[in-house]
Amino acid sequence: MFILYVSPTARSCRKARLWLQERHVPFKEKNIFSSFLSVEEFSRIIDLLRKEKKPLPFSLPHICHCFSEKQEELEWYEALAESPYLLDRPILVGSTHIVVGFDEECFQNFLLNETVY
Repeated sequence: MFILYVSPTARSCRKARLWLQERHVPFKEKNIFSSFLSVEEFSRIIDLLRKEKKPLPFSLPHICHCFSEKQEELEWYEALAESPYLLDRPILVGSTHIVVGFDEECFQNFLLNETVY
């Protein structure tokens, strides 16, 4: 089962939800504003992004988006928990892949890659 992290009022999140529903893709939706990510969820997202060599999903263009230590990762987590609007969304997480933002082609590739494993 996939997890779709969303902001309920974001247009891209609504598009992502509808896209998945139209294709009968099973997913669990999590509103990051009513229930922010757990430390484990955040770490999993960061690990998948690193594995796929994708940028970290933070709306902070003036700050380097890299962590040299787990301590720095926890500091970012605390900052984002206080201000979840700084986290780019939607975030679609599977067992081995991740997509940040909504793009039909990226979602399609995500599903193809996830079904291979």
